[in-house]
Amino acid sequence: MELKKRFSKNFAVALASNGLEQKDVARKLGISNAMVSKYANGEKLPSVERLILISKLFGISIDALLTKDLSAKVKKC
Repeated sequence: MELKKRFSKNFAVALASNGLEQKDVARKLGISNAMVSKYANGEKLPSVERLILISKLFGISIDALLTKDLSAKVKKC
């Protein structure tokens, strides 16, 4: 599966599993709602620095965010 598509699916799963909305994540990461929307829609991948922050926020490894199917394995933050 394409990297952007896998990340966007896992990002959406992590959001839903943690009861967060895109605006919540935008605020926690210090970025715009539009940028978070682009991550969720598979339009953009986050920078390495932001990917680290996302990984820490959700308690999910970067490897898992980019390569695994997290639909049944997400830890709540």
